[in-house]
Amino acid sequence: MNPPSLLATGLILGVLWASWHFLGDFTGSRASYGELFVPHFIAFWLAPLTAFRLLIVWVYEHTQSLLLAQLMHVSYTAVLFVMRPTSPSATQ
Repeated sequence: MNPPSLLATGLILGVLWASWHFLGDFTGSRASYGELFVPHFIAFWLAPLTAFRLLIVWVYEHTQSLLLAQLMHVSYTAVLFVMRPTSPSATQ
């Protein structure tokens, strides 16, 4: 049996990674987005996480460096945390 291709592996892991974040985003953002929650989740979680996971899988396959793959994940999380907009105050 042949192992799955890089594309298949990246897509499967990307969808699993996004699904892992679904519950947290659902409980934290569902009220804010209402009926637009599904398009929000697809645009801001499913698509970017799947694309980035494809890149991580490609880098891992070509470097065999688990540390580099972990650093890529950490950098993605750090950028999301640092670049997150602040909540406006009541006066703003």
